Amino acid sequence: MKLQLIEVLELVTGFETKNKYVLSNANGEQVYYAFEESDCCERQCCGADRGFTMHIVDNFKRVG
Repeated sequence: MKLQLIEVLELVTGFETKNKYVLSNANGEQVYYAFEESDCCERQCCGADRGFTMHIVDNFKRVG
């Protein structure tokens, strides 16, 4: 299961922030954390068409 974490800043202002996700197993336990690396201007101007790098780490902060 994937759950996107929403920033309060994004909800209040509409300012697009870097996406973050919690990835869980079938029991609902977090097994990975994923986060976006992207440029601020691209997030605001290009929206979903922007380029980005997605980093995935486990609960021990090891890169997946």
